[in-house]
Amino acid sequence: MDMLEYYLETFNIEMNIGQLNELLNTYQLSAAKNKNIMFLSGGQQQRLNILLSVIHKPDLVFLDEVSTGLDIEVWEEIFEFLEENIVKKNVAMILVSHNMSEIERFCTRIIYMHNGDIIEEHTVKDVVKEYGSVHDYTFQQFKKYKKPSVAAEKELLSNKKGQTDPNKVVNALSTSPKKQRSLLKLMFKYYLKGFFVPFFLIIYPILILGIQGFSIQNAGSDFMARLALVRQMIAGIAIVNIISVGIFVIPQTIIEFKTSVLLKRIGATIIFILCFLWALL
Repeated sequence: MDMLEYYLETFNIEMNIGQLNELLNTYQLSAAKNKNIMFLSGGQQQRLNILLSVIHKPDLVFLDEVSTGLDIEVWEEIFEFLEENIVKKNVAMILVSHNMSEIERFCTRIIYMHNGDIIEEHTVKDVVKEYGSVHDYTFQQFKKYKKPSVAAEKELLSNKKGQTDPNKVVNALSTSPKKQRSLLKLMFKYYLKGFFVPFFLIIYPILILGIQGFSIQNAGSDFMARLALVRQMIAGIAIVNIISVGIFVIPQTIIEFKTSVLLKRIGATIIFILCFLWALL
């Protein structure tokens, strides 16, 4: 549910709790709404992936090896969802797959690639008409474009050096302030779920301040002595918090977001800086 709410906020999608629950029912995920994603079954995770891919009603959906790791029963279930939510709604789809039956079932056009280059492009209907199936067509292409020898491959790579690849896709992922805020909010929620992070970043510094406050009082009225104690106190808290950030905050962030969604968008360096500044504060 946290991930769904993050997507809704990021894409400015107005959806009340009733509509969200109805969506979860459609994707058969109601029973999993309060579960950690890593504990969902493969089929549930794929249904969630598809839901997140289409929740903002995109014009184009990319699906990369969507059936990988699924058993036959779950595979059929997932593809029924694809038919209902993508194909029948006429959403444009690019499906990357090594399973030719998927291509034959869902796609209207087929692009055959070899060594990163587009070699051929046909309609699926024409391929089936000429070769009998997409599988047989692909097998013929494998035979036609056998892997070159090591020497030939090196020559090909050297020839390509310095050339601009017209097929290269430029990464245009937005890193808008709104996405940053949504992620920081989600990240902070997961910080608070643990015990050690709130303790070491909030309660512990307050306890240290209270304990060392007595030392300052005992320093009498000597300003320089009091100033030296304040410096020692700040240095001590900073060192302890640097250690606590290293031990608790960064590992917890990497564990909670091990799919790297957070690390890709914000970056590990910024996470460290934010945690360190909070610790000093």
